[in-house]
Amino acid sequence: RTSMQSNCLACHSQGWVDEHWSRFENTIKTTNEMTLTSTKLMVRIWEKGIARGQDQNDSMFNEEIEKTWMEQWLFYANSTRFASAMVGADYGVFANGRWKMAKNIQELFDRLRNK
Repeated sequence: RTSMQSNCLACHSQGWVDEHWSRFENTIKTTNEMTLTSTKLMVRIWEKGIARGQDQNDSMFNEEIEKTWMEQWLFYANSTRFASAMVGADYGVFANGRWKMAKNIQELFDRLRNK
């Protein structure tokens, strides 16, 4: 943290860096929560047999709904964190960010509810 903040301090004041870091840590917390929510939904999907996972001796990543879950943490959570770190609020919401994370949670929930 100190090493990363020292890069920010090359151009920004300590107050700016402290506030930025607070927002960034909130982004990490939020994306972790959204990833956990989607993972819990995916576990229920596997348990109900809507998709086949490791318990059925199958890959966790080969079905469409599993790829939606994988996108959640592999692409969208990481893109949101990067955007937050680089002060890219619009990118963090819309371009591979929170909007897509929320959409994926809804898709996982809908798949579970409709089976």
